[in-house]
Order: sequence, then C-alpha cells, then structure tokens
Amino acid sequence: MSHPPAPLMHWEENRALRQFLIGSTAMLLWIAVDLLLPCLPTAYQPVSVSGQMRWRLLTAYLLPAFGLTTILLMWRLLRQAEPAEPGRLGWLGLAFLAGGAIFDVGVTLVCSPDLVFEGNPYVRILLDTQHSLPFVYLHLLITQAGFVTLFCCVWLAFLRHQQILQGSIIDARPRGWAEFLKAATGGAHLNWRQWLLPVRPSEVPFFYHSMWLTTVSVVFGITVFRWYAGLEWLTMPDPSLPLRFTVAASGLALALICYLGGLWFVTRRELMPVAAANKEP
Repeated sequence: MSHPPAPLMHWEENRALRQFLIGSTAMLLWIAVDLLLPCLPTAYQPVSVSGQMRWRLLTAYLLPAFGLTTILLMWRLLRQAEPAEPGRLGWLGLAFLAGGAIFDVGVTLVCSPDLVFEGNPYVRILLDTQHSLPFVYLHLLITQAGFVTLFCCVWLAFLRHQQILQGSIIDARPRGWAEFLKAATGGAHLNWRQWLLPVRPSEVPFFYHSMWLTTVSVVFGITVFRWYAGLEWLTMPDPSLPLRFTVAASGLALALICYLGGLWFVTRRELMPVAAANKEP
C-alpha cells in the first residue's frame, strides 16, 4: 500500500523548494538573455552593441552575487533532510566536481597567465573594458569558488534527499522502466495521460523530483565539459565549436543516464525482496 507523498514534495508546503526554483530560474534567464542577445539577427536586436556590452559587464559584476544567493537557497534545501554520510560515492562526486574546476582554471592560468586567449565571455568583457589583470584574477577566483561550492552543495543536498526520492519511487511499486521513469519524475500519483499531457495544475508532476533530476544532471554535465576544456588548453583535442557542443550535450546526457540509472538500481534492489515475498504462497 502506498504512503502519502512527503510534505517536502508539495510545491505549496515546501517554501525552500519554491524559493530555489524561482530564484535560480530568474538568474539563469538573466544569464541566458545576456548570452543569446548578441546572437539575434541585427534587425531584431532590441539594444545597441554598447548596450549589450554594458549588460554583459553588469552580469559579470553580478555573477559572484548570483552564486552566493543560489548557495544560500540550496543550503536551505540541504537542511530539510536528515544528515547523511557522503560515503564513497559522495566523496567521489565531490572530488569530480571540485577537480574539474581546479583543473580547468589551473590549466588556463598556466597556459595563458595574461588571459589573452581566455574565451569565457565574462572574463573577456572585464579584460576588454580595461579592468586590471589582478582585478580579473580576483573576480575569476571568487566566481569559480562560488560556483564550485554551489555544485558541491547540490550534490550533498541530493545525497541527503536521496532517501525521500527513493521512498517515493519504492512506494509507487514501478513494474518496468516506463513506470519507474514516471515515478522518478514525480508522476507516480498521476495516470499516463496526466503525466504526459497535464491540463490542470493538479496534474503537474511534483517539481521536487524534476528539480533534483535537472540540477544534479546539469552540475555534473557542466563539470564533464570543464574537464574537456582543461584538456583543450593542453591541445589534446583540436578546439572546435561542434566538438565542444558534442562534449557538452554528451556530458549532460551521460549525467542524466547515471542519475536515472543509479536510482533504478537502488530502487530495484529494494523492491526485489518485496516482489519475492508477494510471490510466496
């Protein structure tokens, strides 16, 4: 028999979840607009080139604040669940996340200490607007430290909430991959039509599940690309925009597969004794 969903899963009852989703989405939209605006055809540009530069410079100044704000919002989510030891997998995840950033930044500073070949748009705008190199270094290190801390907080928070996620899937008793996917994305309480095509607010899957799926996959997908970016500085692969896109897309897909595959393995292991007991006469 299924148990009622945990209160943390409900959008209305989980204030920290609402604040994180709204706050992080707003900051991502700000950055997305800043990055995509110059890509629009000239006829559709809403602001001048100088206006775009001012916006990008403002975004560069705001990046440390964006990182700190998101850390605080994620920290509130982390504290909702019971403390849990990271374990071997947890420590490996932290080493991978921190190692990718250290490798990327370290190789960048060694190969281009004046940052003249740096392609990061926010480092570039600071250099192009005549900010001093020490200021750019300080901004780079603060920003990178903030986002690495955020990525590690996401991973630690997920490990704490993992038991809640697993419990909701186990309670749904999925009988195959499709039912597992529906439960893992917060749709265990919905029928197939509601999950695939919600037409009322009550038919929308729990944001709690999709938030963890998205954030964990994104932070590990970005880190895969950072390891590649460090290798690119060492001229192991030839720099190529299609290759960079392929690596970024592959990293995100791999992280998503690992996330779902890990939950599938753990929940199936928990469900096997239950299924065996139900078959006994």
